[in-house]
Amino acid sequence: MAIAWRLPILILAATATAAAHANGTAPTQVIEPEQWAVALNLTDATRAARAGESEQVGESQPLGTGSWRARLVSGPPGVVCPGSLEPKCRAVDLVIENASRNILECSAQLTLADRHQQAPVSRPAVILPASYRIALHLALPPAVSVAAHEAHCQARPPLPPLDNWPKCVPRWLRGGKLSDYYPEISERRGEAGPVMIQMTLTRPEGHPGSVSVVGSSLFEHLDKAAVRFVENSVYAAPCPGTTWRFPVNFELAPEPAAPASSG
Repeated sequence: MAIAWRLPILILAATATAAAHANGTAPTQVIEPEQWAVALNLTDATRAARAGESEQVGESQPLGTGSWRARLVSGPPGVVCPGSLEPKCRAVDLVIENASRNILECSAQLTLADRHQQAPVSRPAVILPASYRIALHLALPPAVSVAAHEAHCQARPPLPPLDNWPKCVPRWLRGGKLSDYYPEISERRGEAGPVMIQMTLTRPEGHPGSVSVVGSSLFEHLDKAAVRFVENSVYAAPCPGTTWRFPVNFELAPEPAAPASSG
């Protein structure tokens, strides 16, 4: 039976900023669990700078080329509560860390509760090798708590290798800002992530042809926007007729802080 009520939960979707990685390369080293702090920039100094946050770190889950794990990070009240009468919310992030050579397809879920009821909030996420992603980013009013959290990930099957010259890498020349292509509906929903694109250049310089998605972000609007961005861009490479793959990564900007009380 469908749930007929909603907790006052606000998914943050601030102004979008994004960057495309045009060389198609990704880290290939295996990161051991004890190296996470350095490889993922989660050092003690970084944590100390985020005063008032608490963490719940899950156990590492093995993969063939490494492992992954989930972290629940909860901050003190201090972010804007969009569309709410609450003056301040606290940010809650479910972070998935990928310490492997695989691209991961994940499902993240938070079970939220107030005094009367509980409701799950879930979202898919794609995490590139040797990186991390905030799979769920919520703003919670003081009366709402996280009753449970979980994440499930599996390695995406690798794509067949391309028969091209490794040293011939396309350069992005012009075509507008990727943030201009961020779909408004995706911003409102808080959708983000990488789209793996495949394209071919038929000339030393120009618009690419045969642009397609070979690795979905798991969000349809982002996939279509990535294709439009690449098709409208101009690239250059000294080896026309070559096909490349690379991720186009859509990222949301951090949420604004709530104004300090005047009293």
